Amino acid sequence: MNLIRIEKVQEMTTFGKSTIWELAGDENSDFPKAEKLSARVTVWKENEIIEWIESKFLKNAQNSHKKESLKKKKQNTLDEES
Repeated sequence: MNLIRIEKVQEMTTFGKSTIWELAGDENSDFPKAEKLSARVTVWKENEIIEWIESKFLKNAQNSHKKESLKKKKQNTLDEES
C-alpha cells in the first residue's frame, strides 16, 4: 500500500488543495478520507484515490450512455408521431 501526500493527490485529481481538503472533510462526499500520521503529516491511500478517479470516469461514461439512449428514444418517438 502506497501512502501519498496532498501534492500527489493534486497531481492525480487535478484539484487544488482547498478542493481536496473540502472533499476529504465532507462527510457526504465519497472522496477518500485522509489519515493523520502526525500533527503535520496527512496522507491518503493511493489505491483509494485511483479507485475514486476510476469511479468518476465510470459514472460519467454511464451518464453519457444514458443521455444518448434518451436522445434515441426521444427521436424514435418523434419519428413515430410524424
